[in-house]
Amino acid sequence: YADMMPGLTHRRWGEHFHRYNTWWAYSRPWMDYLARCQYLLQQGQFVADFCYWPGEGAPLSVYDMELTLEQGYDYDICATELLLELQVRDGRLVLPSGMSYGYLLLRNTDRLTLRVARKIQQLVEAGAKVIALGRPQGSPSLMDDPQDEVELERLVTALWDTGRVISGKPLPEVLAADGLEADFTGPGLRYLHRRLGDCDIYFVAHPQDAPGEVNCTFRVTGKIPELWDPETGQAYALTDYQQIGARTVVALHFEPLQSWFVVFRPEPGAGLSTKPWMARETLRPVTDSWQVTITRAPPSIARHLSWHRPSCRIGTRVCG
Repeated sequence: YADMMPGLTHRRWGEHFHRYNTWWAYSRPWMDYLARCQYLLQQGQFVADFCYWPGEGAPLSVYDMELTLEQGYDYDICATELLLELQVRDGRLVLPSGMSYGYLLLRNTDRLTLRVARKIQQLVEAGAKVIALGRPQGSPSLMDDPQDEVELERLVTALWDTGRVISGKPLPEVLAADGLEADFTGPGLRYLHRRLGDCDIYFVAHPQDAPGEVNCTFRVTGKIPELWDPETGQAYALTDYQQIGARTVVALHFEPLQSWFVVFRPEPGAGLSTKPWMARETLRPVTDSWQVTITRAPPSIARHLSWHRPSCRIGTRVCG
């Protein structure tokens, strides 16, 4: 659509993205940010506790899937063709790509084909943990003969009714019984976790349009955390953190809508700065009502002004 300037939108499916967009000449910093994020988010393997099988019914759409996990537990969606390729290694479900999961989570459905039931039996007998949100009552296929239905019911009875497939229990109860803590916690934040060799890479995003300080916990121990800024490409050492049991606790500061990469490595990086965000210094407390008038502020200063509380922050100083 080279003749369509400045472009058009495609409703929820996207935006016309090309050099005629009115903001194109100003977009280089945004593109650099995206490039840094996407480079890191393509490294290694995605870390997820659940492989979620959404069923075999039709139509099958992600918009119809009802899956709610507590913060800190992530999942991949697995089609039936991939489910049939799952194997069990050291108690974990493993795909040919090397991706692995702690649990196979089955959709809340009362329909199951015989081939999937047989695969689930194979996985359970090999030591996999399978959680079902419902009990199958029959097959969705019209091609099964009566004997297939009998075999399906026999497998469901042997797996579901005996507890070999975990069913009828809330997910938090199952995870607590296994002692599996959340991979990440941080109130109001969103995250992604990837693992590259002996390094753990967490992308942590702050979606609020206001600054914030958040204590974050990561399911990592015995490694040194670093803070990588996708906006600038700068990496910083994190010296203020705690390792408690199998978790590392880090206090992070966010500007409005900011994101960080927290990278855990076995050895600390050399020559990294230890001041990832602006130091704050209180010059003089102000307890009475007051007013400040700024006649003109350059963009580098104006972006740091806060109008949400009785204080005025300029540069690296805070008054109020």
